[in-house]
Amino acid sequence: MLQEEEKIIAEWKPVPLVPETPPDHPALQTHYFDGKVCKYTVYDGVKYFNLATTNFLGLIDEASIEKAAKDAIAKYGVGSCGPRSFYGTVDIHLMLEKQIADFLGCEESVLYSYGFSTVASAIPSYAKKGDVVFADKGDSVLPQI
Repeated sequence: MLQEEEKIIAEWKPVPLVPETPPDHPALQTHYFDGKVCKYTVYDGVKYFNLATTNFLGLIDEASIEKAAKDAIAKYGVGSCGPRSFYGTVDIHLMLEKQIADFLGCEESVLYSYGFSTVASAIPSYAKKGDVVFADKGDSVLPQI
């Protein structure tokens, strides 16, 4: 049986799962946004109403917010783009968590830099068997609980 298996393996030729994409295919052409990605954006020279942004409050267009962001980037850089337990905590994270906790009237609050990481780790981190979890019906974690 081993020789037969070796023969099958030796004769096997992989077949592509999809056909080869021609170099002039539209999906391979470079498209880009020109300027800020706001409520309206310019894409390949055409102005569009942008339904794909998470800028639903229109904050990207607010001059005071842009200045505050530039000042923060000048002081702190653009961030580690990772978990603070791995890359470290910055003082402004702790200040904002305290302000949020005070505003909500609770002991503490926790910031996450990315929505999906919140869903993937907050419930397993803070809930235990027997706890009741209230989650928005649009939350992608619901099918898993």
